Amino acid sequence: MKRPRLGQHFLIDFGVIDRIISRFAARAGEGVVEIGPGRGALTEPLIDSGVHVIAIERDAGLADALRRRFSPKQLEVLTADVLTTDWTALAARAGTRLRVIGNLPYQISTPLLLQLFEAREQLADMLFMLQREVADRLSAEPGSPKRSRLSVHLRRVFACEPVLDVPPQAFAPPPKVHSSVIALHPRADMIEVGDERVFAELVTLAFATRRKTLKNALGDRLTPADFEACGCNPQARAQELSVEQFACLARRATGQ
Repeated sequence: MKRPRLGQHFLIDFGVIDRIISRFAARAGEGVVEIGPGRGALTEPLIDSGVHVIAIERDAGLADALRRRFSPKQLEVLTADVLTTDWTALAARAGTRLRVIGNLPYQISTPLLLQLFEAREQLADMLFMLQREVADRLSAEPGSPKRSRLSVHLRRVFACEPVLDVPPQAFAPPPKVHSSVIALHPRADMIEVGDERVFAELVTLAFATRRKTLKNALGDRLTPADFEACGCNPQARAQELSVEQFACLARRATGQ
């Protein structure tokens, strides 16, 4: 059944489900959180793999159905908006860093990913179904027109691996967009930026007007010498810069 208010599309393709579960490879004892379990298409095989799942489901009816279907030892369902989740408290409850999986609602995927970026110290890894457009932005390399503020922030901390593309027919009802599954896991070489606030401000300013050159977008904060020191062409645009170059500019902006 479609619930337009929540924009729900339920995954029904068993081949896609098997590939997602195989890639996630959950093991007993891990802290597994599922976002938006819906009717339990991923929940059941996760539980079958021997893990206890904490699921966050906004729809009270679906949450109650999952509670009736699985025992509390197998599944804990939190009826809540995932954007209000306290990830630090959840990791403390699980007693370990969290592995997060889910079919993310398209309308909240960007704010949720930014929230998870802020909670990164509580996370072991993530595997998400996303609208393909969002997944493409996350995996876009410097120079791609699909590169975005979100990809710069997340890829400073997480490596992003495309897993598979999923057609609309894999869902009921079929969405109007294609989807992709991506894996995010912490980078061993996380890029240091100095002042996190300054880094975020520079990235936001640079992408706020994508047609502006770096000189026009950031010229009030940085000098020509700063751009040169970071290997940046002042006439370039935000999507052309690597994460390392943005980090360098942030350090220069704070005199580091």
